[in-house]
Amino acid sequence: MGVYSGMTEDDILLRLEREDRARTASIRQMLIANGRQDLADDLDRRLKDIATGVDGARNCWHSISPAQRRAIELLAGGTALARVGNSYIVVGRKGADVVACRLRTARALCAHELIAPDGPVFDPEARFVLTERGRFVLDRGRP
Repeated sequence: MGVYSGMTEDDILLRLEREDRARTASIRQMLIANGRQDLADDLDRRLKDIATGVDGARNCWHSISPAQRRAIELLAGGTALARVGNSYIVVGRKGADVVACRLRTARALCAHELIAPDGPVFDPEARFVLTERGRFVLDRGRP
């Protein structure tokens, strides 16, 4: 019989979580005992960033291309990306219309779930809007 036999899935998850917390506390205590409070604080900060999704937002920001970064930064200043010819411009933005990207870039941003199609039923890619995840990556992922 295995270590987890007779346990429900929730029981297993709770046990694994407790073991993980105990390991983390042990590492913190070791760092503090060795006079490395700075490393213990850094560990706490990193674990908090992972738990709150900030670490994932940073990873996402660094995984997209400069053209994709520019497009979502421009979109943050407007309400949507609208197709004009072969390109997309930011609508609802103060000032002149700026070409933000092309369809390939918009689709790549959709794959990262940073923007979403918002066009009519028969042409959903006529317009894109920033998603909640896109806003979070902009707010927390940029250096």
